[in-house]
Amino acid sequence: MTSKNMHMKSICIGVAGDSASGKDTFADAVVGLLGHNAVTVLSGDNYHFWDREKPAWQVVTHLNPMANDLSRYARDLSVLVAGGNVELQEYDHSSGKSSEFSTIEARQIIVAQGLHALYSAEMRSQYDLQIYLDVDEDIRRKFKIKRDVRDRGHLLEEVIATFERRESDSIDFVRPQAQYADIVFSVRSDNFEALGSDSCEEDLSLYLEMKKKAAEYSEDLIDILEKVCRLDIERAFVYEAPIIRIRGAVTEPLLSEASVNLCPKALKLTSYRPLWQKDIVGIIQLITLYEIELLL
Repeated sequence: MTSKNMHMKSICIGVAGDSASGKDTFADAVVGLLGHNAVTVLSGDNYHFWDREKPAWQVVTHLNPMANDLSRYARDLSVLVAGGNVELQEYDHSSGKSSEFSTIEARQIIVAQGLHALYSAEMRSQYDLQIYLDVDEDIRRKFKIKRDVRDRGHLLEEVIATFERRESDSIDFVRPQAQYADIVFSVRSDNFEALGSDSCEEDLSLYLEMKKKAAEYSEDLIDILEKVCRLDIERAFVYEAPIIRIRGAVTEPLLSEASVNLCPKALKLTSYRPLWQKDIVGIIQLITLYEIELLL
């Protein structure tokens, strides 16, 4: 795990992943666990150099680091980690424009999430925990269509066209960040027949795969996942790297019970009552809270 001076005010988590890989969902899930008063989210989307209406947007995709002010992103992160506040504009995905400046305050947990959150050594040096979100491409395609068409009002044809245009930048600049992650969360599917269409309605039978940089997994975590959460755990190796595959449905009450056993110190970071998600997002919440526990 990335080392950092633990006498500093905040615990800093860096989260990278491709578009529609779940970065916003991850950040919201951590806020759900500990509350807005304990968590600051710094989004990489707020560091695009230009609005979506600008001609440059059609030439250089925002997956390319050149389209983003990563130096300012790193400086702002450093200020927050040191306990200071930063002023920034929030990018609005609906309008494609940035808002007026607002103040972002440092809190106990800082989540820096974005397409390039693990891209630079300057950013990586600030993190206590580095996470990469990896979603199988066919699944990510469905997630992105559902999000951009239903939630952001884009045309289906436009969303599909972006995949080909951004593919090379994803390969060159986004996916290589997985090598720096302490944990890679991968979303996979057992329903191969449903992956070939652009419909978002099928049951994909999703499961979670977790790879840690450390060679060994925490047996207490696995034991809780099996016995308290009642999940199916499979251990495997992919390209000689150990992974665990986690299958099954889990409810919010079971995740809450598991957290009391695994994460007593982390739960005391705030008086906020945790809001647990179910199934894969909830499992990621539990594992992330457990990793925070290890840092305390």
